[in-house]
Amino acid sequence: MREADYSERNSLFLKRWVAYISGVEGFVGVLAHGSSTTGQADAFSDIDLICVTEPEWRPSGEDLEEIVSGVGGLVICKRVGIGGAGGVYFCLFEPGFLRVDMMFSSLASLGGLAQRPDFVWDGSQGRIAAKLRDEEFRSPQLDNDDLDHRFWLCVEQATRRLARGEYLEVLDVLAVLRRNFLGPMLFRRANLPP
Repeated sequence: MREADYSERNSLFLKRWVAYISGVEGFVGVLAHGSSTTGQADAFSDIDLICVTEPEWRPSGEDLEEIVSGVGGLVICKRVGIGGAGGVYFCLFEPGFLRVDMMFSSLASLGGLAQRPDFVWDGSQGRIAAKLRDEEFRSPQLDNDDLDHRFWLCVEQATRRLARGEYLEVLDVLAVLRRNFLGPMLFRRANLPP
């Protein structure tokens, strides 16, 4: 897939999503965050969205899944986290299995973000911008002692599994070491956010 196709695919989805969600009662904005706002997106990147609702609107998980399916083309929608007021949902849409991670947050609970999001749609009459104006955006800081202890626990676990002959499990532990320790340490050394 060419980069232009990816950008066009994302743009078409975002236009479709905004046209749909702006008509759903209770929603007041859509924000983008992640690699698309840092300039690091490529042809394999997903779309990360924060869908902002009125403070008093408290949808259930089933309601949110039904709302997400209303845009059309939904292949799967799975709640994967508890961030925000309504949770974080992993979604795949046709065409092309476009992955969209959606966090649902009420205007009142919006905050604690690692980076300044971009507005995709603002129907809040400036309330979202006012809420974010005084927000401090910072990446989670790694605690060196905690990182060190966890690193050595993983090494110990890998050693035990290796001694037992559990070679595939050792590969799993090595992947955890790479993702959770070596990557963040290299980012820290380069003075980049994790």
